[in-house]
This record gives sequence, C-alpha cells and structure tokens, in this order.
Amino acid sequence: MHTSNGLRIDLSELRETVTRLLDDLESTHGEAVILPEDSFYTVPFPGLYDVLSAAPELTIGQLTESWANLQRDDASVDWELVWLGDVLKAIGHLA
Repeated sequence: MHTSNGLRIDLSELRETVTRLLDDLESTHGEAVILPEDSFYTVPFPGLYDVLSAAPELTIGQLTESWANLQRDDASVDWELVWLGDVLKAIGHLA
C-alpha cells in the first residue's frame, strides 16, 4: 500500500514473491537464462526518481558488469540490490 511516507514492502512477502517468480522462471526456461543483450540505458540516481525536474542524461550500463559485481564478496548490499535489479529487469524482458 502506498502512503505519503512511501511504499512499504514487507520483506517476507518480497521473499515469497521472488521465490515464486524464480520457480516459475526455472520451470519455463530451465536451469539458466541467456541474456542476448549486454548494454542498456540507465538513469542515474537520484535523478531517476525526480520526475518533477528535467529528465537527467542517460548513462549506459552493462549486464555483464552488474552480474560480475554480484559475484564479488566485498560489495555493499545497497549496490548489490541495484545490480540485481539490472539483471532481473533484463530477465523480465525475455518474454
């Protein structure tokens, strides 16, 4: 539910949703997915959420870089969630 304080997401519900989606992905695509594209446009933070201002310049990201960053042991969890978002968005576009 969205409130004036922001969207509240219960982490147990998020975990259940992610598990359900990954289970479905595995049943339809098997044990791995192939992402045919590597480069993608991205809008840098914090401009990404400042929709009342002029649109910020796009930058370019790479799925291979986002995935490699997720494989490291020394990354910050905050950034890992951003990199995971890059990968999940690309998987979502496989339809």
